[in-house]
Amino acid sequence: MSNATEIHAILWDMDGTLINSEDIYIKQLNSILSAQFQSGPLSKEVVSKIQGRPGLKISEILVDEYRLGDRTSSQKFYDITNQPEQLKLYRETAFLPGIQDFLSHVKTVHNLPMAIATSTTRLKYNAKTTHLDFSFFDLTLTGGDHPRLKGKGKPQPYIWHETLAELNEKLGTNIKMENCLIFEDSVSGIQSGLAAGGKTVWIPSNPEAVKALSDEEMSYYKSNCEAILGDFLQFDNNKYSFISL
Repeated sequence: MSNATEIHAILWDMDGTLINSEDIYIKQLNSILSAQFQSGPLSKEVVSKIQGRPGLKISEILVDEYRLGDRTSSQKFYDITNQPEQLKLYRETAFLPGIQDFLSHVKTVHNLPMAIATSTTRLKYNAKTTHLDFSFFDLTLTGGDHPRLKGKGKPQPYIWHETLAELNEKLGTNIKMENCLIFEDSVSGIQSGLAAGGKTVWIPSNPEAVKALSDEEMSYYKSNCEAILGDFLQFDNNKYSFISL
């Protein structure tokens, strides 16, 4: 363990990384496209484009990709996704395999700070998580409605810096980004985590997005990510020394 990398905090993406909500919102968007616009379903390429993005940006992409501009605006499409009957779909969310046991281990054994940096809004965060035990986390930042993150969503790195700054302020710590482990599932998310300077683990939730990358791009990610895993159960925490400041 003497050569293990010191980790002082863990920062998490949420959709598709912690919980299965990404599968649900893709079903939701397909339903909206079909029922209200006689369009869709989402192609593999479009799914790759929207993963990890803030909700309004997702709506902009869909309105453009499916040429809906003469029938709706990005804002109106986004508003549909926030209707109560749409939010009810997230009652089915659950932790992905291995996640809950790891969260419990990190808190009970190491008492390590953990925070969520999600592109969603607080409204959707609540819809996705109120029935789950999220007491493991010291902070949740919802980038979709954060006043300092407008127009600064993933793949830009700002959400990670803001999350760590707020975590340090809350806990009275001085944790550095290079001592943070970041977990992500999307291409835009992994770009964001690497740009932020955290030790980034990629667990792709969309294999098609990985297949679409060039050999040069994959070589870059393999060289710069801590690991690229098939699922969280493959994560080897013995590579790290978890130390709470």
